[in-house]
Amino acid sequence: MPNEPVRLYGPDFQSDPAGLFESVRSAHGPVVRVFLDGDVPAWLVLGYGSSTAG
Repeated sequence: MPNEPVRLYGPDFQSDPAGLFESVRSAHGPVVRVFLDGDVPAWLVLGYGSSTAG
């Protein structure tokens, strides 16, 4: 589900982080809600243009 945070830990992340980032960007866009290890909430920016847009 696009509105649900993506977990950036676990077996999928460990085995292919680049592949996970690619699939996350395809499914969610350039800015994504994520959970870091320990379910710490954060935002992940996957596009430089999105981080500098005013």
